[in-house]
Amino acid sequence: MAYIQRLPYEIVSYVVSNLSLDDLFNLSQTCKHFGFLLKEDSICRAIIKREAPGSAEAQRADTSPAIWPYPRALRTVMKRRRAIAEADPYLVAVVGICDSFKYSQGTLLYVLGNELRIFDLHSSSTQEVVVDIQQLLRKCLADYDDDDSDDYDFKVVHYACGIVSCLYSIPEEEPAGTLVVFKPSSAQVLFTHYLPAKYRLFVRNDREHLCYGTHSGIGADGHRRWELGAYKRSRRTDSWIPMEFNISFDRFRGTDINSNISFEIINNHFYAISSVSAFHVREFDFNAYFSCLRFPLHKPTHSVAQITFKGHMWRRNHREGPIDDRWSGLRIEENEDTRQIEVLESRKEWVFGRNKLIRTHYRKPLALPPADADWDEGEDEPEYYRGSLQSTGLRKKPRCTTSTTDYEDDETPSSRDPHMVHHSDNGLSLPQTHRTFVRAYYSSCQSFLDFVNDPSSREPGQQRLRIRIRSRKLKKGQSPSVDGLQTNDAIGKLYDDQGTTMWPRYAEGSEKDPRNQQLHGIMNRVLGKIHGTSDDRSLVYSTGGGDEKHVLVLISFDPSIRLENVPAWNGRIKVASNTTPGAQQSAYCRCGGVRVPSTNPLRPQTGMCTNNAPVFSAHGEMHILNYQSCSSVGAAIRDCWVKLERPLYTQWNIQHPSQGFDLSA
Repeated sequence: MAYIQRLPYEIVSYVVSNLSLDDLFNLSQTCKHFGFLLKEDSICRAIIKREAPGSAEAQRADTSPAIWPYPRALRTVMKRRRAIAEADPYLVAVVGICDSFKYSQGTLLYVLGNELRIFDLHSSSTQEVVVDIQQLLRKCLADYDDDDSDDYDFKVVHYACGIVSCLYSIPEEEPAGTLVVFKPSSAQVLFTHYLPAKYRLFVRNDREHLCYGTHSGIGADGHRRWELGAYKRSRRTDSWIPMEFNISFDRFRGTDINSNISFEIINNHFYAISSVSAFHVREFDFNAYFSCLRFPLHKPTHSVAQITFKGHMWRRNHREGPIDDRWSGLRIEENEDTRQIEVLESRKEWVFGRNKLIRTHYRKPLALPPADADWDEGEDEPEYYRGSLQSTGLRKKPRCTTSTTDYEDDETPSSRDPHMVHHSDNGLSLPQTHRTFVRAYYSSCQSFLDFVNDPSSREPGQQRLRIRIRSRKLKKGQSPSVDGLQTNDAIGKLYDDQGTTMWPRYAEGSEKDPRNQQLHGIMNRVLGKIHGTSDDRSLVYSTGGGDEKHVLVLISFDPSIRLENVPAWNGRIKVASNTTPGAQQSAYCRCGGVRVPSTNPLRPQTGMCTNNAPVFSAHGEMHILNYQSCSSVGAAIRDCWVKLERPLYTQWNIQHPSQGFDLSA
């Protein structure tokens, strides 16, 4: 070690720039001399660009290196991944009460009475956008009647890029509804769209385009079909106008979004994928395939759409056993390590006729033909497809056959790439379905997450919510050769299973510990029905029952999320002396010391506009706190259907010690 410390900086920099994230972190912890590795901009930039270029932290460092430098981005990525893999969150807190909620892109949107409140959790915002629902509907719907204000349903459908999509419906007019799309930061209603049927409505959007769809069309065979439409922003008039949409989705037979069908917008393209290719399973269908589609958002037409043919995206073979569809999950995303578009599917199945159910997660890089491809299913695969199969995760390529009765074993891939397959525990140790409220898989740290009700043996009838993590790690040393091995054998040679980790970690008899009781009180604030969702860094759930309001709880694995007035785990709390909107709030940070939000790049900065209206900035955009006092924002804002307030949870008794904890201290 002494000799390594004497090496010139240039040599050390060259060596460590080729290390993995974990190896760099471990090296930096060996001695004080190497502590600079996690603070050196050039080293951190090279490693995060190679190891995690698609992560949100790396992209933010690319756009705002002054306030979010590469060393900070690298440390945040490593801490986030380790927190998930080790079931060691950084924050748990009650963040609101609601009638219903939606959590998307780090932003919590929840309906409480006649208000829709929007809380940017990932930016640790000190303000909530509050939308008056009745005034919003009165502004954008000509037929809205105030007398019927209590007889309507209003729910958030989607949120992305600062744009909120909501569904307004009246019970007497079922199944019709109206899609209301608005941008709260500018108090602008973008458009409304009447839907004759709203069955399984979904919305996806970026800053310039929006796609919506319902499972309400009826095909010639009498089965329901997906019907989609699109809007775009006109740069000339700055208004949103409908687009011509002539792409057929007849081949996409999935009905449950994120279970057997998925829709996403990634890098200015719309993606659709389905694991169901037919309404009726034929006995001679030995192989199952994905149906995939991609088209550019600016031109949703069949002429430029890329659609897979049967045989392109092999999914599974019937010999891999029956599937328990209750545990199925399907989505498409950009891998943050490689920036490659991948299909991710989780299945609980009886693999190869075993007598035990096994939950498995599969990854497969997306391989699509050119838009002008024309291939009959009985022909040999064209060159563009044959070349793309180098990255599909299969050891042996599946072939397309015209025979419906003959079956040859060599038409099925002999095994999958072991790095693309992750077996979890079997059905005996998996939690019960009715006690599992959130299921997720994190490819970046190869971890399964389940949010479960796990009552103690002493009080089996008492609700006790916990996080359950099952992860694996590559074995240390040089990777052994796995050529010729079956998938399961290869996985055993390459990976070490880390077992199951539960959080909170209740030791025998520790339930009576005061701190554990406080933590239990936060996570189980109200007993009742539980709804939850998660993203790549946080989990949000509501708990409550009957006509009571539901309590919203945040569990965060992101060390950069710091909510004000949340005490450290040691029980200390710093109460802000000034709680007026726009004031600088102080709170104990993760190390137990006082941190002022104005010095933290993650927190919004306060200021004044030319008309003395308080403003704050987040993600480089300016937002008005008092819309009525600033004449420069236009007449639409003076309608007063949008305002800013302090987060709802800070308006309660902030000295109460069971509102939340910073668990890192």
